Amino acid sequence: ELAAGKPLSEVATAHSSDAFAKLGGKVPFPLGGQIQAGGPVAPETLRAAGRLKDGQTSEPVRLGATWVMVRLDKRLAAVAPKLEDHREMLRGVLLNRKAQSAGVLRQNQMALNEALVKAEIKIYRPEYAALVELLKQAAGNTVRPR
Repeated sequence: ELAAGKPLSEVATAHSSDAFAKLGGKVPFPLGGQIQAGGPVAPETLRAAGRLKDGQTSEPVRLGATWVMVRLDKRLAAVAPKLEDHREMLRGVLLNRKAQSAGVLRQNQMALNEALVKAEIKIYRPEYAALVELLKQAAGNTVRPR
């Protein structure tokens, strides 16, 4: 079908069974070099895309018991991460490490668990009642004896 000039998107929609079939085979987000096994895109697929030039379609690539074809519409330029984009996440990680090393985190967890055990929580949605009971039981197992 492709050799006859049918667009890859139409072939993918008609014959593909993966998560991207309904999108005409398009992966809706840019991919970096950090693809993990078990993710939505197999590393073999990324390697095949890495060998292509803009607008090229790969030969079939075997992925276990299935085959895929890769088309590279446009290679995006690599963008270096900016500190501002990750500042809050890094701040949280550092504060968490500091709290753990000072023992403050453990004290806060114990205080929170004690408050949870003593709390009178009223649940008006039955689907949440079991969850609250589990939380209280878990917290009760870690409360300091008096």
